[in-house]
Amino acid sequence: MKSDVYLERFRHLQFKNSFGYIACLIFLVVFNFFPAFDNDFVNWDDQEYITQNPLVVQPTSENFHQLSRSIISLNYHPITMASLWMNARISGTESAFPFIATNIFIHLLNTLLVFFLIKKLVPERNIVAFLTSLIFGIHPMHVESVAWISERKDVLYGFFFIVSMICYLNYIDKKKRTPYWLAFAAFLFGCGAKAMTVSLVPVLYLLDFYNNRDFKKIKIHLEKLPFILLALLVGLVAINVQGGGDFYGYLNRTSDAAALVKSVQFPFYEKLSIACYGLFFYIKKFFFAFNFSALHPYYIAIDNSFFLAFPLFGVLFISGLLFGYFRFPKITFGLMFYLATIVMVLQLIPVGSAVVSERYAYLPYIGLGMSFALCIEKIAKLIPSWLTILGILLLTGYFSSITRTQVDVWQNTNTLFTKAVNVYPHNPQAREFLATGYWLEGKLDSAIYHLDYAVNVLNFHTTDTYGQLALCWDDKNDMQKANFFYSKAIALDPENFTSRFNRGLLLLHENPEQALTDFKVCESSQNADIIQQLPELQATCYGLLGMYQQSIEQFNKAIPISLDKKVVYFNRGVTYEKMGEYENALLDYRKTIQFDPSHEDANQRIELLIDFLENRTKT
Repeated sequence: MKSDVYLERFRHLQFKNSFGYIACLIFLVVFNFFPAFDNDFVNWDDQEYITQNPLVVQPTSENFHQLSRSIISLNYHPITMASLWMNARISGTESAFPFIATNIFIHLLNTLLVFFLIKKLVPERNIVAFLTSLIFGIHPMHVESVAWISERKDVLYGFFFIVSMICYLNYIDKKKRTPYWLAFAAFLFGCGAKAMTVSLVPVLYLLDFYNNRDFKKIKIHLEKLPFILLALLVGLVAINVQGGGDFYGYLNRTSDAAALVKSVQFPFYEKLSIACYGLFFYIKKFFFAFNFSALHPYYIAIDNSFFLAFPLFGVLFISGLLFGYFRFPKITFGLMFYLATIVMVLQLIPVGSAVVSERYAYLPYIGLGMSFALCIEKIAKLIPSWLTILGILLLTGYFSSITRTQVDVWQNTNTLFTKAVNVYPHNPQAREFLATGYWLEGKLDSAIYHLDYAVNVLNFHTTDTYGQLALCWDDKNDMQKANFFYSKAIALDPENFTSRFNRGLLLLHENPEQALTDFKVCESSQNADIIQQLPELQATCYGLLGMYQQSIEQFNKAIPISLDKKVVYFNRGVTYEKMGEYENALLDYRKTIQFDPSHEDANQRIELLIDFLENRTKT
């Protein structure tokens, strides 16, 4: 039969060992993500994770210890933060290159691990392992997870997740305890990288099912107990910190936001429709890799003509799994893996302002990729070998061309959110982020244009939008408009500590009493950067109001935590001088020149004070 001839030729298509496949994977992953090496930090979480995070910018041992208990951007992931701290320790935070290079390296490791994982799941079928890992390695949906530095957590948790799966499969094969505990250790580290690692628990049951283990045996369930208990703990921590908590004082908050508190609320059926829309969205994007965006707003689901019918897709998908398993068990396993790893991010509990996110497809696409590769293998046995080769080359070219283009989109904040605005011109948050990018580059008119568009055209009245407008007018030295928009931001959210802090800076010399009031409110902030600056600024306010003793008390608080101690010592010296405590002032000026021997004002004040004290003594 002709099909037997094609089957024999298909076998000859495959490399005799894994080295050829591994070489191809390494080349293709590096080739696709190479444009990312000259990308920059983006002002979308990167500032909280790295560039404006004093615990990372100053990678001391003390800060490392503090980082291990810190909540960053509403997430507690100490392993992720430790890896970023290590990057900063080795190469600093001036360049994004070492951070991006590390992300790409871990992603490359993950791609190779996927190859070996699928080899264990589908032995003697290297072409299936290669196609699955190829799709995983170069799919455009994975650009966000790799090119975005803040998504270090994605590639890290992916690494530990896949390692844990491989170790667990070794445990099933060899019945030895060592691979079992290695699987648990990898799970533990994965949970420290990203809470999504908890989805490994249902995946372990899937692996049992795939290997025909007897679920009636109590041992199978007991061996999951450590994983389940840890998953419950991680889940409790995640829910608490996402709601703005500090897990009963065990952790340290570093921001004032709360994802769960500010999330959009929907009726149950609409939540179900949104979840099923997400299930459909990620499958659609697997094949039709177009219209990528950093933000996918809820209205793309809600305004869809078939929105209320999406639960029907969910029912059909689940039914397909149930009926498909008996005829195509391996293909169905891949789809079940996809479901198990994507279900937690389908917005059944709405979090944030995005209905779907490209980074959420990072691990789930292993399952879709495996199912797709198995289908391709079946087809390849029925067609000429040259057609199979052509198909794989076309698939590689299709994904590569889009991936390399998408990698360039992540060049900087402006390129990223310009694309988001082009895809969703009615998304006000995309315009707000784009405005932030323009503001950082000093293009204030462009920033104001997009913010005004969000407010006046899209009717987007939020405290963050008004706060950003105020910053723009502040930089344009229009104090009246800046104060107006800061006040609007604060009126919408009295606990918008960033706008209160910035209004305090604006009014510091014009209205120190109001500035002092704002700074006092900011004492409740969890923002480490704000808290670090408050004592010195309050001291300045008290000094301007003539309340010198209170000013000295605040300077005393500022000295241990200030990043520029010479300024604090000099200003405290000036305050002592105004109080007539000249000896103390002289001590502070001398402290100042210990930090900066060329400090002109301090040296001048020392000379004048010494002359004054000598003349007073003679008199």
